[in-house]
Amino acid sequence: MAWDNGYPSGGNYWSDYAGIDLYHGPDQYLPGCDGIGDTPKDGDHYPFVNLDGWLLNYAPYPPYSPAPADGAFGVDRNADLGWTSGDPNPADVVSYDVYFGTDTPPPLVSDHQTATTYDPGLLEPNAIYFWQVVAWDDHGQSSAGPLWVFFTSVAGDLEPDGDVDYDDYVLFVAAFGHSSGQPEYRLTTDLDHDGVVTLVDYQMWRQSYGDYVGDPQAPLPARPGDLSVDGIVNLDDISPFVLALIDPDSYHAAYPWGNMMNGDVDADGQVNFADIKPFIALMSGP
Repeated sequence: MAWDNGYPSGGNYWSDYAGIDLYHGPDQYLPGCDGIGDTPKDGDHYPFVNLDGWLLNYAPYPPYSPAPADGAFGVDRNADLGWTSGDPNPADVVSYDVYFGTDTPPPLVSDHQTATTYDPGLLEPNAIYFWQVVAWDDHGQSSAGPLWVFFTSVAGDLEPDGDVDYDDYVLFVAAFGHSSGQPEYRLTTDLDHDGVVTLVDYQMWRQSYGDYVGDPQAPLPARPGDLSVDGIVNLDDISPFVLALIDPDSYHAAYPWGNMMNGDVDADGQVNFADIKPFIALMSGP
C-alpha cells in the first residue's frame, strides 16, 4: 500500500487523524495551511485533514520572510520590499495587495500585483515604515501577512549606528571617486544615485554631519593628524600634512574630499609650523 504520494500531492485521508494543519512545505514548518496535517499518521507523511482534500481549494499562504526583515534598522533608502508566499493549489494564480507607509495601518499602494516584490521609490531618511501584504487566489480566497516594520538609515550614516560622525566620513572617503561595479563603491555613499561617488555626493553628505545638518558649508569633522582621512594617523599622512602646511591649494587639489584642518594638531585654529612636533608625536604613538 502506498501511504502517500509525496509533497504536495499528499497521502490519504484518515477519519481518526487528530493532527492540525497550520504549516506547509515538504517539512511542514512554513506558515500557512495546505490541507495536509503537520504530523505523520501511521507512516503516511502527508495525511489530508479533510475528505477529498486533494480536490478542495485552499487559501494562499500568508506572506512571510519579509525583506527588509521585520524590525530591521538602518535600511537603505533604495531598498525594495520582498516576501515569500504561494498557494497550496498549484494551478491557482496568486496576486498581492501591498500596504505601505509611515502611518499605521499603512495605506494600500499596489493591488492585485503578481510580483512578490514592490519598489516604493526613494525612502525618507531616519523614518519608520510599516507594511503588510495580503495574498489572494483566483477563487477569491485571501490570507493576510503580519504587519511588519523597519527603520531607514540617516542619510550619511554609513556604518550605520544612528548618527553621522567621523567614522562615516572615513567610509565616504574610501568610496569617493568609485563607480557602481567597483568593489570600493558603496550604494549608501552615492547619495544622488547616479552610479558614481563624486563631489556632489560629498556636499550632500556634509549636510548630514552632526550639528551642521542642512549647512553644506559647515566645517568638516576632524581627527587631528589624519590628513589622508583613512581613520588612522600613519606614514600615509606625511605627504598630505606637508601640502596642508606649505601649499593648501595643492592639498585641496590632491585631496578634494580631505579636511586640511586635520593638520591643526595643536588646535590653535590654523595649520602652521607649530603643528609639526605634535603631528610627529601622534605618528609615534603613545
